[in-house]
Order: sequence, then C-alpha cells, then structure tokens
Amino acid sequence: MVLLKKIAYIYFLFTTISLSFAEKSINFNRDIRPILSNKCFHCHGPDEEDRKEELRLDIAGGKLGALTPRDGYHIIKPGEPEESELWFRITSEYEDEFMPPADSHKAPLTEDEIDRITQWIKEGGEYQDFWAFVPPQRHIPKKIETHYDNAIDQIVNASLQTRGLRLNEEADRRTLIRRLSFDLTGLPPTVSEIREFLDDRGSTAYENLVERLLNSPAYGEHMARYWADLVRLADTNGMHHDFDRDFSTYRDWVIRSFNENLPFDDFITYQLAGDVYDDPSPDQFVASGFNRLHMIIDKGTALPEESLHKNVVDRVEAFGTTFLGLTVQCAQCHDHKYDPLTQRDYYQLYAFFNNFSGAPETGGEPERGLQPPFINLTTPKQEKQLADFDGRLQALEFELGAILRRQGLSDKWPKDFSKVAVPWIWHGTSHPSPSVDLRTTLELSEKPEYAIARFVGLPKTDG
Repeated sequence: MVLLKKIAYIYFLFTTISLSFAEKSINFNRDIRPILSNKCFHCHGPDEEDRKEELRLDIAGGKLGALTPRDGYHIIKPGEPEESELWFRITSEYEDEFMPPADSHKAPLTEDEIDRITQWIKEGGEYQDFWAFVPPQRHIPKKIETHYDNAIDQIVNASLQTRGLRLNEEADRRTLIRRLSFDLTGLPPTVSEIREFLDDRGSTAYENLVERLLNSPAYGEHMARYWADLVRLADTNGMHHDFDRDFSTYRDWVIRSFNENLPFDDFITYQLAGDVYDDPSPDQFVASGFNRLHMIIDKGTALPEESLHKNVVDRVEAFGTTFLGLTVQCAQCHDHKYDPLTQRDYYQLYAFFNNFSGAPETGGEPERGLQPPFINLTTPKQEKQLADFDGRLQALEFELGAILRRQGLSDKWPKDFSKVAVPWIWHGTSHPSPSVDLRTTLELSEKPEYAIARFVGLPKTDG
C-alpha cells in the first residue's frame, strides 16, 4: 500500500512538471542551454580536441550543427522528439546507447531536464545566440493603463500582470529617501536630509534628491567599492609574507572617475593601456595600475619566468572577468567548452598583456611589495609646496640676474674668463678651453676659486 502511494505521488509530480512546461514556452538560453552545457558540451561542444562523433550541440546549423540532417536520421527534428536522436539517447534503457555515457562521469538527466528538452523539441527546437553576445535592443513596453509613466515601471507592470500580480503601493517619502540614499551612496540619510526632503513639496523634489546624491563624494566611494572587488584591488601582495603595497592613488582615481562622470570608454582604455599613450597624463598612468593589481609572490619562491607567466595569466583573467564577463582562463589549456573562445584567442590576449618588463616578484622589503617601475606623484599639499618653491626660485633668479647686470657680468664674464683661466679650474663644457696659463699672474695663496672670484669681481663667500 505504501509503495502504491509512492508511485502515485511520483506520477503526480512528473505529470505536474510536464503540465507546467506545457503551459509556458521554453526558452533555449534559460531552460535548455544550461542542461546541454552541463551534460553534453564536454564531448559535443566547441572544444575540437575532445569533440566526439563530429557533433556540436552548442550550435544549430553548419556541418556539425544539431539541426543539420544526418544520413537517415536527425539529431534534433523540430516538432518531433520521438524522431530525434538526442531525445532517444537521453531516454534509452540500453547502456551502450544512453547519454551521457557512464565513462563521462556525468549524471544522467533528471526527469525535469528530460521534460524541458522534450517540450523544447516539440516547440520547434529553436536555438538562440548566447545572451551575453546578443546586441542590446530597445524594448518598447506594452502600454498599460497605470499612473506610472516610467518605462521601467511599464515593463515590470506588464510582466506582473501576465502573472496576475500588481505593483506594490508607492513607498512613503521617508522610505524613498532611505532606499535612494543607500542605493547611491551606501549610507543612510541624516536626520536633516530626511527633514529637508520631507519639507520639499516641489514637483522636482525626487529629481533634486537624485542629483544631490549623485554629486556627493560618497557616490564615487560607494561605486568604487564594487569596482575594487572586480579588479582584485588589495593593499597587500596576498601571498607568503603578504607585504604591504600602496594602490591608494589608483583607488582615488576610480573614485574621482565616478564622481566626475568619466566616459566609460575612457575609463576602460586608461586602465588597459593608459601608459602607452603618446604623452600620458598622470591619471592615465595611474589608471594603468590595473595591470599590476595581481597577487605577487616573494622573491626566491619560484623561478622568475614562472612568476612572470603567472602574473600575465592573472591579468588576462582579470580582463576577461572585468571587461568581458567571461571565464577566459578556461581557454588557457584548451578551447573553451562552453563559451565561443578558442585557445588561440586566449594567447592573443596573453600576448597583449605580456609586455611588462618590471620585476615579477617582491624584493623582500616589507615596506614595498612592488618593484619598479614607479611614477612619482604628489599630494595636493605637495603640489602647493612645489608651486611656492617655483615662485621663490623665479624671484631669486630675477634678483640674481639684476645683480649680475649691475656688475656687467651676466653675459661677459664667462667668455672673458674662459680666455684666461687655467684648464684645471674651469669646469664648464659649453665654453672654449682656455689657451693662456696665468699661474704667474694670479696669487694662489688662498683657494683657487676665491682668487678667481676676486679677479673677476664676484663677492667672496665661505660656502
């Protein structure tokens, strides 16, 4: 009796699953690609080295595509799962025909996965491009009667209505400012900010709040936190002695980039290749520090060539994750099994990032985890000090020029002196060598430099 109840329950469950898929359309990228990627692409995917039976289940057409008719049979016959070799293999009771085979160490498809594939084939077995490579398209939402004019609200509302749901009630103003403040700055609003927003009854109160938060320094700091995680920013080397290193200038540049709304193409280019501009600005130099954010091992723990290679691999991986959203490191050893990325593509990227001549390891100094090359940067305080020094130097140069002009020596004395001074005293290289020996003319009872100074009329100093 218990066994019959279990069988009845399982039958009811599978029937419910089948009916649920029959009620909604199957989406290849959402419902089918993950199954094929996990269970099938290893042997029937992009990787040519491991591919079997000249079959690719990751593409529809072409000689190896899943929808291309074979000699007397179809891998996938749209609309007819029972006539499709794929369906037959995943449901076969015979071990030598069943897919995935036991030696693949892949678990058999679950009933849920089989139901999805069956329904997909019934609906036509339509393939879709991988979602990440589909160009963005403007979506025109279905017009729905609502007091919300925002396009995003229209899209969300249309989707909710197909499910018999509706939007939540509009948030009160106190809740709204808290949500917005946390979202844009990561900080709660102050009491005075809340009061100011509650008291602002103008038609643009919300827009004014958004602008104020976007113009807050905290906005850039908040957004930079997410970017720092992506690019693996850290204040230590991350291994062995874990020496400190200072990337605060890079961090501050990222914060400023968000706060100053730097165009995103510049934001990317500066980080990838800011140092190879014809005349790089300090910001471009600093941004290219992205390429040195990788983990660094201590000197002597590996061959320098190995360390250099690992650093390049890290740059390639960080580039793929950060800017492409791809796990490019899979293609280091073979063509990517799931994404359209070949091993050749990987090493072309590797070649781009393999042009750094600096030391690949630490020098063993705790206060400096990185090795040259470096660039010298100044703080705002130092910039002011340098400007003050430049002003004082110009004033002194002007004063010195005035003194020399009064004595008539500014242009004349180097030339005259070169005619009479003994060779071993004159150290300049831009004047002709003297040809007259005046060792009997000058009395050298004092230091030669002082005697010459007195001879040409310059004041004697003790310096």
